[in-house]
This record gives sequence, structure tokens and C-alpha cells, in this order.
Amino acid sequence: WEKLLDDVDPHMCTGGFIHGILEGNARINPNFTIAAKDFPLICSRYGSGSFGERSCNHNLGHILLAEKAGSINKAIKVCNEVVDSGAKYECLSGMFMENIFRDNLVAHEVGEKLPWNKERAKEIEKLCKSFNGIVAQACWKEISYMYSGIFNNDPDKVFEACYKAPQKSYGDACYIYGAGNMVVFSRFNPDKLGEVCTKYSESDSLFKQCMIQIIGSMLTSAEQFITQTVGLCNNAPTWFQETCFINIGRVLGKRKIASNQKREELCNQIPTRF
Repeated sequence: WEKLLDDVDPHMCTGGFIHGILEGNARINPNFTIAAKDFPLICSRYGSGSFGERSCNHNLGHILLAEKAGSINKAIKVCNEVVDSGAKYECLSGMFMENIFRDNLVAHEVGEKLPWNKERAKEIEKLCKSFNGIVAQACWKEISYMYSGIFNNDPDKVFEACYKAPQKSYGDACYIYGAGNMVVFSRFNPDKLGEVCTKYSESDSLFKQCMIQIIGSMLTSAEQFITQTVGLCNNAPTWFQETCFINIGRVLGKRKIASNQKREELCNQIPTRF
């Protein structure tokens, strides 16, 4: 399984291949358990601060909750023992995401699927409000999936729901992460793509974070999103266009494209001046 982790493109399926390898090992290897020390041992292979490392740490959080039989407090205890702050946050995020999706919990027969509706969202909101700091932010970040499902990927409604969080920073984490997820869902209306980040028209910093998030999410999900991301950058404010196209190139540069010809075909869609 470790060789597979070395060989796989960590960007494929937005980190889903990494998740599958780790989960597959967890199911068939009774000696595979997750402690705080394992996060750097397993995930540092992808490079410090890289998408692959973040995805790996996040996926370990998913598996950790199943290992702890769905006990959020026990999983938080392990995540809080992770030394690196970025890895700790991803551990917490993965754990809270698993609590919402529950695919691993069901597979390991330690939980049941959670219906996504407004009543259940209120229960998750109550859970998030019981925490503080980085734990609370991770919880609010992951509830964005549920908001997207309940409100059918409507940016206006997801934005409104996220900013009911008790702190603005939690709302920021919720919506910006949610923006990156909703744009790759099959039910997302592509006509609304240009509206997703305009919620931050009065904040250049948050607008930039939002745009980078959705571009990264789309292109790590599938390179076929290149046409939509190019259109997004073409229609972005002038001050952001160069940064926007640089980020397209940065994400594509890290992906294992099938051939140089294919890479050239993708890059040729970007305006010549960029």
C-alpha cells in the first residue's frame, strides 16, 4: 500500500485515490492503526504543504473516526496530538467530514448514514458550536457539504447558511471550502460559476482565496474543467487575471498529464498573453 501511495497522482479525483489506498489497507490490515506520529510518517512523502500531503492527512482523519467507532471526542484527542498545525487541521477536517458522510463508519459497521436535511444540519451546527478555535473551524468548514446538498448548490443560500457561524472566520472557512466543492458536483448549474466568488466583491483577499479554491478543486477533480476555469479567469477582475491563469498553470503543472501533447492542448486554451 505504501508503494501505491508513492506511485499514484495525489491530485487524481481530488485526492480520492489516496483515500482509497488508505481505506483499503485499513479494511484488510488489522494491525493498521492511526496515531499522531503516523501523520508525518505516511503523508510527508508528498512534500510539505502540498495538496497531496493535505489530502493524505485529511483522509487519515476520515479513517481515524471509523477506528474510534465514531467517537468524535476520541478522534479529536488524536488529531490534537499531531504536531504540525496544518496536518492537525486536516485531521480534524477529515474526521468531521466523515461524521457527515459516514461512508467509512457504515463500511466498518460503527455508524449509520446521516440524512441531509435542515433538522440534521441544526444538530451538526450545535455540535460545531460546542467547540472552539481550530476544532470549531474544521467543523464549520465541513458542514458546507451538507449545506450544498440541502440547498442544491445554490451559492446564495450556502453563503447565508455558512455565515450563521458564531465567528466570521468560521463562516469564511465554511463558504470558501464549500465553494470549491459545490462547483464540481454534478448538480451544480455551470451558469452560476461566475457568481460563486462575487460574494466577496468587497474583499480582494477573500475573493482571491475563493477563486484559487474553486480553480484548484475543479482541476484536481478533472482536467476537463480547463475550459470552464479559463472562462472564469477571462471574466475575472483585471487585477486578478494574471494570478488566476498562473494558478491554472500551477495546478496543471503538478498533475500527471497523459502526454506532453495533451498538456500542450490544455495550455493552448489559455490566452497567449498569459
